[in-house]
Amino acid sequence: MLGFIHFGNQLDLSLAELGNFIDFDRKCLYDNFLLFNNSKFYDLPYDSMGGVRAAYRIVAKSESEFLSYLSRFDKADDKKHVLLDSNFMKPHHLRKMCVGFNNIKFKYAFKATDYRPVRFQNKKDVFVYILKFKSQVYFLEAFFIANAKKYAIRDYKKPYRDAKLGMLPPKLSQMMLNIATNTNAIYDPFCGTGSLLMEAVLSGTKNVYGSDYKQENIEGTDKNLFFMQRKFGLNFQSNVFMQDVTKKFNDVPNFNALISEGYLGKPLHGNEPDNFLKAQMHTVFELYLDFFRNLSLAAKSDFELVMCYPIFPKIAADSDASFFNLLGKISEYGYELEPISRQFKIKTALYQRNNQFVHRLIFKLGFKKV
Repeated sequence: MLGFIHFGNQLDLSLAELGNFIDFDRKCLYDNFLLFNNSKFYDLPYDSMGGVRAAYRIVAKSESEFLSYLSRFDKADDKKHVLLDSNFMKPHHLRKMCVGFNNIKFKYAFKATDYRPVRFQNKKDVFVYILKFKSQVYFLEAFFIANAKKYAIRDYKKPYRDAKLGMLPPKLSQMMLNIATNTNAIYDPFCGTGSLLMEAVLSGTKNVYGSDYKQENIEGTDKNLFFMQRKFGLNFQSNVFMQDVTKKFNDVPNFNALISEGYLGKPLHGNEPDNFLKAQMHTVFELYLDFFRNLSLAAKSDFELVMCYPIFPKIAADSDASFFNLLGKISEYGYELEPISRQFKIKTALYQRNNQFVHRLIFKLGFKKV
């Protein structure tokens, strides 16, 4: 046993993402923690994985071993910061266990609701998680924690933003990219502010294409991609152009995967009546149907597709029916539903947050030119 991965709240989506990088046994999953005994566990591209909160190595399996582990920090010349968290121990228990160390500054960051690990404050900090996994207690040291500040730079500091365009989260963009099997060349036909293309180039994609029906979004996406190039020193080729997906495509670039959020309907406030939501669902359905038909006529070769479809919680059953009705309609154009995780036969997954009035159904299609 080497260590654990700590997933976020979107568990099925996170498992599908991880399965594209490494095989693992789902029996080793407990709550949102996955136990690993594979040396490749240390080599995973965690910075590019949106579903992983943290990754830990096992440093002790008993309290005495853990205290011995802490003693090496106590003997260090500089005062060490050790951040402690646990999924079962209260802060006063953590403090009581760690008395007697004079050269360690402890910080206790217990989160009773979701065990969210605190962020590293600087490179000298050590984050320790005391995990009760089934009936065994493990003492863990984090070697990776998702950096919220880096996400914030891409999400809130980019030069072009528009709150009306859905605000695709960078983490979701990463997960969608990782569900695809070939991301050498990416096309986003609903590029908006370019959020997905920004994550693609950051993960190493060398050719990105985007289109939108608004000129301001074309210009804004170009600005955001230039921002990524300058900010992170990236080398890539991009082409962002005008295209209304409900109309005949003027041209389609050569790409391996089409990855996009798509249109999710008008912004919601949570008090909309069911008939309004059903009208939105109908509008989305017709737009997607036009899009898939027009794309199939213009596509130059086979490709894979990862997208979102809106699910309205108040009419979730109708939303699901709308999605599967769409699949039936577009099958004649050459599209076929593929599982987002072949290892665990996860066909689709919801990306949802409690404060959102529309959820995203993540799905994957294969397209064969007919």
